[in-house]
Amino acid sequence: MSKSAGVGIGVRRVTDAELAELLRDCPTLYHMAERGSWLSIREHGLLSTSALLDLYGTQGAERAAIEGQRRPGPVTIEHPAFGRAVIRDQKPMSDAGLRRCLTDGLTPEDWYRLLNGKVFFWLTRARLLRLLNAASYRNAELRRAGTRHGVTGGGVSGGDHAVANQ
Repeated sequence: MSKSAGVGIGVRRVTDAELAELLRDCPTLYHMAERGSWLSIREHGLLSTSALLDLYGTQGAERAAIEGQRRPGPVTIEHPAFGRAVIRDQKPMSDAGLRRCLTDGLTPEDWYRLLNGKVFFWLTRARLLRLLNAASYRNAELRRAGTRHGVTGGGVSGGDHAVANQ
């Protein structure tokens, strides 16, 4: 991994004021998860790909392939105690496209590793439904997480939780 992929390169932490504004303006956040994953999310929190790989003890070449390269399709990992988890694809991205737009020496591998350390939300149901209407994602579950009490690093806390299978 290149030196420029370190923490803080191209990444800015959200201020308390920005977070308060987000929570005020977007009282509900949406996250797409594989059908059947809700029990695991409730037990372990909503984990990034990197945190999920940590939990499952995935290392070496398998981890490098999942975390540092584009995933053209979903990847299933298994653990004797935690069961099966499905890691989403990265279909919309391409290494060639990333090479054209990344700056400061960031490589596609760096970008994938950075993304895999994050959890992503949609701010509106309409934006999420647009993705869910794509053929690849029609079996996903929609989880609505109210932000009245905030979103914590380990998962979603407070607010309301609902399932809307599309």
